[in-house]
Amino acid sequence: PADPVAWSTAKVPLAMAVLREQPTSQPSDAMRAAIDHSDNAAAQVLWAGLGEPETAKAKMEAVLREAGDPTVVQSVRVRPEFSAFGQSRWSISDQAAFLSHAACDPRNNAVFALMGEIQSDQHWGLGRIADTQFKGGWGPAPDGTYLVRQFGVLPTAHGRIAVAVAAVDGSGT
Repeated sequence: PADPVAWSTAKVPLAMAVLREQPTSQPSDAMRAAIDHSDNAAAQVLWAGLGEPETAKAKMEAVLREAGDPTVVQSVRVRPEFSAFGQSRWSISDQAAFLSHAACDPRNNAVFALMGEIQSDQHWGLGRIADTQFKGGWGPAPDGTYLVRQFGVLPTAHGRIAVAVAAVDGSGT
């Protein structure tokens, strides 16, 4: 898909926005749970902690803009069963570009450290590459097709590289 739904990958700029707001660079328990366990309730706590939905949207978009990313964060629950921010449309190319810039900003180190501690049950795709800092997301489209996506920073012989991928199984399931 050209502009797939962000799903849980949106938790990365969300956590970065929360880091900008707190007096310490140490991740909170909610941040840790949202990133390394992909805990949706913890992510909602982070979102609510940024203020009213329009304020939270602006703070999350500010993190994206710092990296030159034009993505618009969804502030209203389009589908009531899912988070507003997770339903943001985030292109694969914008996501990779965002991550390549964000990885160079020391203010984001705590989030990248959490992305290196993803729980073993989520070590698929990029998670199978040693020393990769990554985050995945997945969920159903309204038509029932199922999207899986990840982005991450991979080690190479010449330094680190940011990548983003998304897939929909040919059967749509």
